[in-house]
Amino acid sequence: MMAQDPKLNAVTHYLVEEDWFRHGCIVFSQYYDTASWVAQNLAEMFPEDLVGLYAGAGKSALFRGLENRNEAERQDLKRLVEEQATKIMVATDAACEGLNLQRLGTLGDRQ
Repeated sequence: MMAQDPKLNAVTHYLVEEDWFRHGCIVFSQYYDTASWVAQNLAEMFPEDLVGLYAGAGKSALFRGLENRNEAERQDLKRLVEEQATKIMVATDAACEGLNLQRLGTLGDRQ
């Protein structure tokens, strides 16, 4: 399923080759559809790990692998970041307020 997208390839490079995954990473996207697509692809790449999608009301989700997508409340996603239960968070501008980024060691920007 993973498309050959240059920006997704860049995110993948940093997560794997530069070892950002170990520190945790938040990837920002201006658009919800893009953020959702990136989260799905990252969930496919890291099937054993939780991948969060932090978006506007009713659009946030939690992924584990390609087939397991569950709606999630933003408060629950915040808690997972705080507890370091997830290493990857993909977010829209909804994360500009209220998400404690200190637990995720690296940031990426994908438009």
